[in-house]
This record gives sequence, C-alpha cells and structure tokens, in this order.
Amino acid sequence: AVFIGSWIIYVQYSTYTELCRGHDCKKHICDRYKKGIIDGSACESLCVKEALYFGKCLSTNPNNQMYLGFWGNLQGVIKCQMEETLHLDFGSEPEPRKEIALFEKPTRGTTVQKFKEMVYRLFKTKLGDHGSLPELVNLILSAADGNKDGHVSLPEAKSAWALVQLNEFLLMIILKERSEEH
Repeated sequence: AVFIGSWIIYVQYSTYTELCRGHDCKKHICDRYKKGIIDGSACESLCVKEALYFGKCLSTNPNNQMYLGFWGNLQGVIKCQMEETLHLDFGSEPEPRKEIALFEKPTRGTTVQKFKEMVYRLFKTKLGDHGSLPELVNLILSAADGNKDGHVSLPEAKSAWALVQLNEFLLMIILKERSEEH
C-alpha cells in the first residue's frame, strides 16, 4: 500500500512539473525580450523590474503554459507557447515553426504607416470590411506603444503583430473598447 501511494504521488508530481514550468516560461519570454524580438511594459516588469509574478499553474498541456499572473494590483493570465518537442521523421520536410513565423513581421525598415496597413488588411480579412476598422487599428497602434514614448519600435510592432493573430486578443480589445463606451 505504501508503494502504491508513493507511486501515485510521484506520477502526479512528475506530471505537474512537466505541465508547470514557470521558470522555463519566464526564461522563454525574457530571452525573446533581451534579443529584441518582443517588447512591452509587461516584458520589462517581468524580466527587468521583476514586478510581474507567476501564480497558480493553469496548464493542461506542457507546450501551452498558462499561469495566474500578478502585476501590481492587476491579476490576469500569463500564456507562454513553449517550443514543441521534436518528432524526427527523416522521410519528410520539417514544418515551419509557427511561433517563429508570428515574430517574422514586421521586418526591419517597415514604417509605422506600412505596419498600420498590415494590421488593417489582417482585420479586414478576419472581421470583414467594417467602418470601425480604422479605429480598431488605431487602438492596436496605441497598445503597441508599450513604453508610451509616442513611437512604435520594431520589437513593439512584432509583439503587437503576434498578438493580433490571436482571436482572443482581438476580442479582448474590442470588448474593452465597447465597455469604455458605455
């Protein structure tokens, strides 16, 4: 009975440690921040000021890490797409990694106007042609300026571009704007 109980505790612990790797998630985010791939006030708070904290693990998949996060008096969910484990198949070409593709745009030399057009085209494709698209694009550009210096840097634009690919992020922005109207 002691052996079976110990085995159950070990299996549950090893499953939890595989699912919940907050230190790996933080390292993953901070590595990209330090390389200039992503940017924003949350990155600075997590990686430099250490004022954004990982709380309870909400993960159900080791490659999609989710944690309750605390940032001052704010509470939210921190998500981290961990790298996929490699499955070697020597008979086929490897698939391009989605995560890297998210941060490939915009490229160096892209103007703010060009970035604005990219976001507009994406929204038009995702949401259809609505009169409120320019307003939504301006909201995204405002949110992209994480340090509020009046300029959108390349890492800030790459972070915003990766976020606007997520329907969940778009829904949050739209609902936030709607709640402020009422």
